[in-house]
Amino acid sequence: MTELFAPLGLLAVLFALALWWALSVRSERTPKPTAGSEVFRQRLQELETECERGALDEALFEQLKTDLERQLLEESSAQDRAPQRDGLSWPVIVGLAVVTLGVGLGVYRQIGAWPELEVRELQQSLGGKRRFTPEDIAELSSAIETSLSFRPDNVELRYWYAQLAVEQGDFNAAVENYRRLLEQAPDNPALMAQLAQAMFLQSQRRLTPEARALIQRAVELEPNQTTALGMLGMDAFERADYPAAVGFWSTLLNNLHPQSPQAEIIRQAQARAKQLALESGELPGIEVIVDAPEDLPQQGVLYVFARAVGGSSVPLAVVRQSPSGEWPKRVILTVADAMRPDLSLVQHEEVQLTARLSLSGAVVASSGDIQGESGPLRWREQSEPVRLVLDTRIP
Repeated sequence: MTELFAPLGLLAVLFALALWWALSVRSERTPKPTAGSEVFRQRLQELETECERGALDEALFEQLKTDLERQLLEESSAQDRAPQRDGLSWPVIVGLAVVTLGVGLGVYRQIGAWPELEVRELQQSLGGKRRFTPEDIAELSSAIETSLSFRPDNVELRYWYAQLAVEQGDFNAAVENYRRLLEQAPDNPALMAQLAQAMFLQSQRRLTPEARALIQRAVELEPNQTTALGMLGMDAFERADYPAAVGFWSTLLNNLHPQSPQAEIIRQAQARAKQLALESGELPGIEVIVDAPEDLPQQGVLYVFARAVGGSSVPLAVVRQSPSGEWPKRVILTVADAMRPDLSLVQHEEVQLTARLSLSGAVVASSGDIQGESGPLRWREQSEPVRLVLDTRIP
């Protein structure tokens, strides 16, 4: 709550000034010696001295003294009749202090960090939820919008607001806010990709020339930018450039957690792109069908490898899939599935295929894994899919 210190300090100063003013006004009621009374004392002392010296007789002294007293009385009466500022009572002083604090807090609420603090409190109250409801998102978005109206330079809140706008389907607001963020950080590849994504959604899922230029620039700055790679793959697929789609999605998969839902979606899209590229002859590869017994465990990871016969043990291509769902599994190995750019299918004619269900999920074989292998084959000459059966358990 350190954001409160400066504003509350200002409020304390305002309160002190108001209290000082009130007490100053109150103190004006306290009787003070007047200038006339001081002159009376001095003049009376002079008359007494002159009388003692004999300069005045007793009768004249009494007359002058009486005149002096009358003059003092007249001055005092005139002062009493003069208008005076009324002092303030303690209830009025306390009320003034409360009003001062209230006004100060009101000003702080409007121009200070109060709206931002409301966002933080709302965020904390929603923190225990696994998923936000549409009502939660709308409430949070409204609070952030209010805060941004007073603090438009808050990058964190604007970024959050843009994300929530996408969640709500308000793509115009998302584009506007991502643009403002990119103006502040023009070389940020993540912002470029997210702006392009918002523009894609805004234009009815069409990649405009501006959006395409943004994601291409994002990948130039950061080759593994996942949002941009996903969109480039999708754009290539829509343009029927299936080899390019496979390549973009292969790079993307290398940068995603292999067991994440997003990775599984990308693998399915890539498999379709591979199929179309293989059928059109645009992408060299080999199709494999993997079958398994009915009692096969539904856990672990299915790997399909192609290794060079008589060559390195490093696979020329590898694809992973989930063992869940229906069998047999259809897998396509292409040059895009190489583990190393200098070691791929196009560099070898004869290969051996292996399918392995890794119960631990590790690529390296271990005890208990189940696999099936082919013999040596010339992969370019295969007109039909190669069939593998998971029938051997590794001891």
